[in-house]
Amino acid sequence: QYGGPFHYKDNSSVWQDIDLNIKTQIGQKFKYMSIENRFESKFGENFKDGVKIKYKNNEISIGQNPTINAGIWKPTLFDTTNTRLNENSISYKNIYKGVDQKYEVSKDAVTHQIQFDDSSVFAGISSKYVEISENINLPENAILFDSIGIIGTKRITKGIIYVVVNNDTIFLFAPSIMWDA
Repeated sequence: QYGGPFHYKDNSSVWQDIDLNIKTQIGQKFKYMSIENRFESKFGENFKDGVKIKYKNNEISIGQNPTINAGIWKPTLFDTTNTRLNENSISYKNIYKGVDQKYEVSKDAVTHQIQFDDSSVFAGISSKYVEISENINLPENAILFDSIGIIGTKRITKGIIYVVVNNDTIFLFAPSIMWDA
């Protein structure tokens, strides 16, 4: 294997090998976790709970209560999801009928994907735009920056969004990417 890092400091400041595999912990709201890394990732048993990511004693929550709509159109909500673990990834199948949500843990990031199974998901849509939204909770005293500067008001962002706490970049959001298979 090439590249790094290969180790992280645990809570006792002892160097440990990184293990990206997502493991199950019974009896927790965030039942799935990858904590043997430079940052901790905890995934909700229910997809609506999202993901908690902890780095340098700062925590961010992403993916909470995802919604998809286009004007008055909304995809069919599925009440039963099927959660699948595969080493360093977790998939919530059918968060809406034919829509899956997937997260993948690497040494540097948690990537977040929403996958539409096929075009039938969009049956009945009349708008040319689809809005995907979710709740995100930032650390206390966080400041957001992008390539234009501080994000202090509602505006279109440009490029990577940096989450800064006490003059230290703690998290970042890469621009959204969409593709058609």
